[in-house]
Amino acid sequence: DLLLSVDQLPNINLEKNYWDSFLNENISMNGKLYFPTGAANVTAYDYTHCLLFNKDMAESAQIGNLYETVSSGKWTLDKFEEVILGVSNDVDGDGAMTDADTYGFIAQPKAIPSNLWISSDILSVERDEKGLPVYDLASNQKFINLIERAFALSFDSGAWYVNQSRANNDPLLVNMFSANKALFYNATFYYIEQLRTMETDFGIIPFPKYDEAQDTYLSRMEGVELSCIPITTPDAERASAIIEAMNSESVKEGGVLDTYYEITLQGQVARDEESTAMLDLIFDTRVFDLGDTIWCGVLRDGVFETMFLNNDRNTVSNLAKAEGAIKEAMDKTIKAFTKTN
Repeated sequence: DLLLSVDQLPNINLEKNYWDSFLNENISMNGKLYFPTGAANVTAYDYTHCLLFNKDMAESAQIGNLYETVSSGKWTLDKFEEVILGVSNDVDGDGAMTDADTYGFIAQPKAIPSNLWISSDILSVERDEKGLPVYDLASNQKFINLIERAFALSFDSGAWYVNQSRANNDPLLVNMFSANKALFYNATFYYIEQLRTMETDFGIIPFPKYDEAQDTYLSRMEGVELSCIPITTPDAERASAIIEAMNSESVKEGGVLDTYYEITLQGQVARDEESTAMLDLIFDTRVFDLGDTIWCGVLRDGVFETMFLNNDRNTVSNLAKAEGAIKEAMDKTIKAFTKTN
């Protein structure tokens, strides 16, 4: 009872194209939206994940045109596995795989399962018929299979640089990719700018689909900084008019989104026309998973980060152990939203 919902803000029209319809649907609760998010909020783009690939390494590995693979709908988990296998190499010949060697892909442990389950069209938290979040991962066989596949792609393939990083941005991984030590690198757009001085060209593509039958690529949005209107606002009509205008202006030529997208990304980060086209694809297919964001502490990090830090593959038993804490955290949030008038 501290915030105004959108239905109490008369000048906000969520049907307009400058509002992020998918995200707003995902962060609504009990049929109400308290955090309207649109084009004025660049963190919704900044915190989106993508795969960067080293063009020189891709050419040396003779893996073909990755942009065409994506565009043809053939960029799948099977294709990803095929590409990363055989790239890893003990460069210094010391018999141990370290950060001095080369790998098929690099990523923080917590980034692997969540990126792959989202890109495979799976959510860790679903919605019931009333639109309220529900948790039932232990019985989701596709999810269980995907986690097993994620372990195989990382630990078993030898293509992943095994690391213990828990940071959102690891300088070691950035330096490895910059030094041509990895074919693929998981990144958010917020941190790509660190690679502007990288001498080798890199491309940008989405994470792979589950299989070719999947309709579209899906890209993980790891949170977003939200705005809200307190109930003490003296003039809700005026406040909502300002918010609507801010987002409306942001999609116009020279607006916030235009500046962010074309100058920051296309002009300084994306290094070719194909990558620019990939930005459209990635941003048009962003997914916001509540178990990866609002409840990441008990679900994503509480279960899966720990599993990937320790190569612990007991998915079902770990989910069972954490179920109480997960449901308690969810119930607390749901009750806070459903008790309001």
